[in-house]
Amino acid sequence: MSRNLAAILFNQANQCLLVIQLGDVCVRCQSFHASKISLDVDPTNINREANARILVRLMSALGRALNKEVLLVRTNGKVRPLFRYRPGEGISELDNDECAGS
Repeated sequence: MSRNLAAILFNQANQCLLVIQLGDVCVRCQSFHASKISLDVDPTNINREANARILVRLMSALGRALNKEVLLVRTNGKVRPLFRYRPGEGISELDNDECAGS
């Protein structure tokens, strides 16, 4: 990644860098750290299996393409991630104990 692009993408002043509408689900992509990406969603919009599959594919594709950790987080103010993608490990659901360490 070029230094200029990295400076833009991982600049703390950039509150929300990308918004993606995937059917019923609006995903806000934030990247405050160079090592991971946060995808914020309203969990009430993940009301069908198809919506969940789309989010899993998005997390996997972003994580693989950028070789970054990707976290799926609720937009309702709770900062604990729901799911995590790690390159080479795949996606895992996080329980409260795992979330506390994130």
